[in-house]
Amino acid sequence: MKYDIRIVNANIIDGTGKKAFAGEVGIKDGFIRKVDRTVSGEAAAEIDAKGDALSPGFIDLHTHCAQDISINYLQQGVTTVLSGNCGFGYGRISTRITDIKGEAQDGKIPVMGPNFALLAGHNTIRMMVMNRDNRAPTRSEMEKMKKIVREQVKEGAFGFSTGLSYVPGAYSRTEEIIELTKELRGTKGFYCSHMRNEGAGVVESVEEMLEIEKGAQAPVHISHHKVCGIKNWGKSRKTISLIKKARKEGIDITLDQYPYTASCGTIQLLMPTYAGEGGPEEIRARLRDRRKEILEDVLEKLDNYYGNDLSRVVFVNCQPHPSLSGKTLADAAKLYGRKPDAVGGAETALDIIQANPVHGATMMVSHSMSEEEVEYILKYPETCVASDGWTVPLNSGHPHPRLYGTFPRVISFYSREKGILRIEDAVKRMTQLPALRMGLTDRGVIKEDARADIAIWNPEKIKDKATYKKPHQYPTGIDYVIVNGQLTLKKGKATGNYAGMFLTRKDR
Repeated sequence: MKYDIRIVNANIIDGTGKKAFAGEVGIKDGFIRKVDRTVSGEAAAEIDAKGDALSPGFIDLHTHCAQDISINYLQQGVTTVLSGNCGFGYGRISTRITDIKGEAQDGKIPVMGPNFALLAGHNTIRMMVMNRDNRAPTRSEMEKMKKIVREQVKEGAFGFSTGLSYVPGAYSRTEEIIELTKELRGTKGFYCSHMRNEGAGVVESVEEMLEIEKGAQAPVHISHHKVCGIKNWGKSRKTISLIKKARKEGIDITLDQYPYTASCGTIQLLMPTYAGEGGPEEIRARLRDRRKEILEDVLEKLDNYYGNDLSRVVFVNCQPHPSLSGKTLADAAKLYGRKPDAVGGAETALDIIQANPVHGATMMVSHSMSEEEVEYILKYPETCVASDGWTVPLNSGHPHPRLYGTFPRVISFYSREKGILRIEDAVKRMTQLPALRMGLTDRGVIKEDARADIAIWNPEKIKDKATYKKPHQYPTGIDYVIVNGQLTLKKGKATGNYAGMFLTRKDR
């Protein structure tokens, strides 16, 4: 056989967790056709991977990526992204998967770097049917939402996502989520959730996940599992214990995590959820009429999450004051002529929201997690690695470093430097585990007849460079990335040969 690409002198980490082995790989027509100690035969191109590891391309279960080149993901070795998380599904972009595939209008399929997959999103669907109303759905509205979920799952969505700390998902009761999740029955789709509470109520939120699994009889997955709030540190012992117990009882529950002690989200997460009901003018009116009441809730969160340390809140972007990008809530309070204390920070946050209440107008990085807890969750064998990031142009805004460094960081910092994971186990958390969760049988492992999604990287040099102060930095040590048999990254540089596919769920 004449191969398109032959990779020689590689140290193969196949994604299963098995010990790495020396070998070679032959690629033909987008597939891995041969894996052996040596691969003979002609090849149109040859890569000498001496000194490098060869692994499956990394699979990111939790992104908010656009259907794009997403170079910040390719540079990490990521070859598949799953978008539509936190309840903000593809209906936010278009109501039908077929539209996003490019089958509408001009018929052109967008150029994609990594493979691209989607979830049906509860927040998006609820807004389509009920706007941002803080109430239970009527019977008719429930049927409309179920129909949309059913259609999107039929069209190939990999599952159904919720963001129960965001508006309007926060207004839904458990019973509503169970009814919608039932639409996954008989498929390989799964329910995943940005849980209702990741702070003081994180244990109860995991219990709600288990209740949803029991009621819907569908697999469940916890998105970006963490414990937020310095007063809540230590609760991961209980949440992981609940997950272990459930899995021993045969319950299909899994989780993912990003390897950082800071989260990222809209500034509106500082407010109580009832304050975010309705459109911008309704939110502004509520902030005027009930400001004192809302302020008390913000003060409580600043205390519980940050110990009233305003430097723990850093702006990604701020539409009312773009100059605050990269600055802290303490800086913002000073800009507004206030003391940089809890009251000054709370008042300033509400002023910023009132200036532009649109979701995403102001985003923040929140430093509220403990390193010890991050490590504890990461060491649990069923934890997948995921970024909770999105497509970002280089030097645009001041994002969380996870958009650039998630996957290299697990290998370089947690495996190589800290030694809390074998390198083979670290790779498994980024490849086979997420592939299994998505039901992908032809990706996530190095084996014959699998899709040729491959990352080639130096285990001694791979390192995340992005920091909270300087996030726009690509990692080092990732030499080649191959997507569907096409060389997309060569010696760390994009080739312009983008070969990502739009993936849909397969139930057989």
